[in-house]
Amino acid sequence: MKSFVKRVMFKRVCNNCEETKKLYERARKSETRNATLVSNSISFSKLKDLYSHNEKILYFGEHNDEHVAIIVAWGSVNSINAPMDCSFYLNTITVNGFVRKQVLLTTFRMNKANKYDIHIDDFNGVVNQGYGTLMMEQFLEYIKVFPVNEITGYLSSSDLEERRELLHHFYKKFGFDISEDEKLLLRF
Repeated sequence: MKSFVKRVMFKRVCNNCEETKKLYERARKSETRNATLVSNSISFSKLKDLYSHNEKILYFGEHNDEHVAIIVAWGSVNSINAPMDCSFYLNTITVNGFVRKQVLLTTFRMNKANKYDIHIDDFNGVVNQGYGTLMMEQFLEYIKVFPVNEITGYLSSSDLEERRELLHHFYKKFGFDISEDEKLLLRF
């Protein structure tokens, strides 16, 4: 059953993309070691929900002794030049389904040079457990296939009151510049 669920999940979610094939092979090879990776309690309907809403698995692995899936979901696009919403969700996998730990909401806009300017609209979740780092690493890896000009965003005043130094450290380790007015900028 476990093996069947893995094959169905990986094959159906991402229609034969190369990255998914690699993830599937890695999961298949480590099946004995990770016997609890996908338990029988996770119903097929939960997995079916993933790919029935324009969502794809971006990352599938272990983190903090938990099984983690990062899901990417694109909003609907009205025209070629319209901004596109793209959401990233980091979920841990439990016997009852998925537990959301981290959310990264972005907007992709095509600029005049036919490159994307990406704006981070919101980034929140569990703090100091490495989920944000894992999410940002996977996000930056994912966008490498797009012609990206820059990533922008703002640190919210409520976050700054509690975790200013932590947030500055987090974004700077990924190469972001932070202006005096707390604007984030990463140019490519």
